[in-house]
Parts: sequence; C-alpha cells; structure tokens
Amino acid sequence: TEFGIAHSVSDTTTVGLTYTTTDTSTSGKTEEEIITASIGYNLGAVAVTLQYKDASDIGGTAGLDAEQLGMYIGTKF
Repeated sequence: TEFGIAHSVSDTTTVGLTYTTTDTSTSGKTEEEIITASIGYNLGAVAVTLQYKDASDIGGTAGLDAEQLGMYIGTKF
C-alpha cells in the first residue's frame, strides 16, 4: 500500500512525501514501512532532486532498518 502527496511550491520547486507499507503473508514476518521525502528544483533544461528515505523492517525482518539520502541531476535537450 502506498500513499503520497506532492505540492508545487513555485514554478521551479516541488516537494513531496510518500508512505509505503508492505504486508508480508509469511508467518513470523513484520510489516515493512518506507517513508520518502523529496524536493525538486527545475531550471528548465536542468533538474535537481534530493530524496531522503527511511525504511524499517526491510523485507519483513524486524529490526532491519536503513536510511538513504540521494541526489539526482538530469538534463533535457
């Protein structure tokens, strides 16, 4: 299950938040949860996106948590 919301702050800036949960049917497994926050800046031909992810109980394994920070730079011609 995934829910998300995004908002255009200005003509060039967008922010977003996503919540994802994965229910495993295997006995003894827990529910995986991922929260993602992102901000994007568009200069027309160049776009920059920063994204932060916080994951808990990855793959249904209790206590297996991780955080990730990433940046994407793209160009269009």
